[in-house]
Amino acid sequence: MELAFAGRVVEWRGPAPYYFVPVPDAECADIREVAALASYGWGVIPVEARVGTTAFTTSLFPRDGG
Repeated sequence: MELAFAGRVVEWRGPAPYYFVPVPDAECADIREVAALASYGWGVIPVEARVGTTAFTTSLFPRDGG
């Protein structure tokens, strides 16, 4: 599955700070359809993400129904 969307980068300043972009509702619905097949546990889904021309591997983490 390939999805493209734009969003605001959020900086979370917890004990282990990180950055994330919330996935829009429409794309969350698409992801939910394949989540059980794609997850490697706890609902976490491995992905290859791209910001501009930079590609990297990361994971999608479910939160608050999204």
